[in-house]
Amino acid sequence: MAWVGALLVLAVQTFRVRGFWYYGTDVEATWDGARNLWQHGDPYLLLPGHSPFVYPPSAALIFSPAALADNRVFVFGGLIVTALAAVALSSALAVLVGSRWNGPVAALLLVITVLSSAGTETLGYANLTWVVAALGGWTIVAAERSRWVAVAVMVGLAVAIKPMAATLGLILLFRRQRVGLALAAAIPIVLNLATIPLLAAPADFFTRVLPRVLSGATTGVGSNPSIWAFGIRHDLSPGLVLALRLLVLLATAVVVAGAARRRSPAHLAVIGLGAAAGLMLVVQVNQPSYGLVLLPLAASLYAVGTPAQRAIVLLASASILACGTPGWLPTDVTMIGELALLGVAARVTFSAGAPPGRATARRQLPGQRGRRPASRGAG
Repeated sequence: MAWVGALLVLAVQTFRVRGFWYYGTDVEATWDGARNLWQHGDPYLLLPGHSPFVYPPSAALIFSPAALADNRVFVFGGLIVTALAAVALSSALAVLVGSRWNGPVAALLLVITVLSSAGTETLGYANLTWVVAALGGWTIVAAERSRWVAVAVMVGLAVAIKPMAATLGLILLFRRQRVGLALAAAIPIVLNLATIPLLAAPADFFTRVLPRVLSGATTGVGSNPSIWAFGIRHDLSPGLVLALRLLVLLATAVVVAGAARRRSPAHLAVIGLGAAAGLMLVVQVNQPSYGLVLLPLAASLYAVGTPAQRAIVLLASASILACGTPGWLPTDVTMIGELALLGVAARVTFSAGAPPGRATARRQLPGQRGRRPASRGAG
């Protein structure tokens, strides 16, 4: 019954966002990029009144078969894919907190995420962030079970769609999975190389698109939870903003390096997504909806945290989900939430001993049977 209600909420919300002014804007840009790749050899050709395509050429190639469909069909299909990715993410989150992938906890998490401000925005835009977040969540689950081929494939696909997912590759790097790392790197490399014969200017992504994206031009300042945008909104001195960014970057590097030396499965999310949290704060391109990518990190930290740490994780997750277009809370709240997750990740990483709950408990995955542990340890 829990899933019946959750899927009903998802269906209603999916129908509701079709009336939003920004409905399908991002997936329409993907349609433009895929069509323009084949028709003009330039996926970054900007059509009047459309949003720019800002993903790598590999993403245009991945979606090019579907782009043969009519624009309205493609946009609606993108909305359905986003909704399915929301289901996949909620299932991964449930597994990461120690519940069943198809249990009532997963259904509850689905309702919370799709009704949140950030979730509604991402669903309405049919943005690929939810797809990347779902891939990230199941990457952590697969890594905890040493299913490195699955990890490599999911990381490779995520990076081919959105390079921001490259931090997940650190899991393979620090766990010395050379074959998996090579496979993860090969997927986006091969896909991008395959587009070269189709591109009029193969270097355009690096010379035209990437600099513009990294400058923050595509996300603006008002709804950007990065430290750079925070400094502009509050008229902070450039020197102070730079110092804050360097401090967070250094702290992130220390936390990730510390997690890399720990063997507990709890630290896998810190390696792959703790790095993402730090970079999202430091670089100039960020949006509240990007916080969906960090939810698997929040779930992993919640599973091993003390009561105080769990409370912080819940508040941080709420602050991430509560900001969007329009946001229930100011954008600065999302930045604080991301900083809080990074702080809890540091505390879990450098606490004495491996978190017992994650080191010994075995979670249920699709197709597995057996009884879950009766309780979770706190670390």
